[in-house]
Amino acid sequence: MNGWNVIDTASNYRWGRAETSIGAALASLLAGTVTGDFLQESEYSQDITRSMLFISTKAGFTDESLVRKLVQARKLGPSDVSGGHTLDPEYIIASVEASLERLNLKTVDLLYLHNPAEMQLKRLGWPAFRDKLKKAFIALESLREAGSIRSYGLATWDCFRVPPTDPGHVSLEEVVALAKEISKNKISGFSAVQLPVSATMPEAWLQPWQKVRGETVSLMRAAELLGVAVFTSGPLGEGELLKQMTSRLDPVVQLRAETTTAQKLLQLARSTPGGAMTSALVGHKTREFVESNTQLTLHEPLTEADFRQAMQQVKAILDRATPDTADSGNASQ
Repeated sequence: MNGWNVIDTASNYRWGRAETSIGAALASLLAGTVTGDFLQESEYSQDITRSMLFISTKAGFTDESLVRKLVQARKLGPSDVSGGHTLDPEYIIASVEASLERLNLKTVDLLYLHNPAEMQLKRLGWPAFRDKLKKAFIALESLREAGSIRSYGLATWDCFRVPPTDPGHVSLEEVVALAKEISKNKISGFSAVQLPVSATMPEAWLQPWQKVRGETVSLMRAAELLGVAVFTSGPLGEGELLKQMTSRLDPVVQLRAETTTAQKLLQLARSTPGGAMTSALVGHKTREFVESNTQLTLHEPLTEADFRQAMQQVKAILDRATPDTADSGNASQ
């Protein structure tokens, strides 16, 4: 990924309207509109082509109308859906088709299964969950062969951030092995994982909770060894970190080049160490935030040494938080 060219969404974001909005924007951009029409005081005016963009979406959380349609067609049973979530192959395929229509695309670069472990693993247990994941991967491989997706992965919240003793823990090595198993002699389409990484969520790079070829390593290192890209999410803690950290990061020497708290938090997230680190995802609500945060492209990510020094200072700042502040911050995660 290079610059701000990654667009990440999901079939259930704003009940499908997020994909529809992105589809409308893509229709304008790919019809020959130049970026200068969207930016003020910009020297950049190159036409946008599809190859410049990396677009990902997600499937798993269900749409009631799509469920009814599949049930009526006897392609899906009521027991295949649990808590508004499914890994059923027929649903995954239909969901991707609906996403492509809303996005006005023939192909997405990356399709994530959306929080599969968080929604199903503890209820099913690993053997049954693995079986469902295998069937979903087979469906995704068929979508890849059809040209609807270029690759697939897992978008997660907890499963790669908890220790192996936790019933919600997932081994990345086992997931990669499963994808290789179903692809047989072909190259597996499993290529990426997404998980939160922020000033208060350091587990991906800090905790040695994964194992690869007998070696205990962090998730970031495991992904690097296994050839899996990592996309990080939640750098602003859904806005709560901005409230918690406003002006408090100013003493961190390594972040003094960034002028706003949001920029400082984003710089930390995009500097997550490891060769698997691919892109830090962030949501924007206003044009003002977009213009401010994209100024980060003028700065290089922190070196690993500077990142670790900065995080030590951030931890000290968080540890000095008053009980009320700490409680409200923890409650918001």
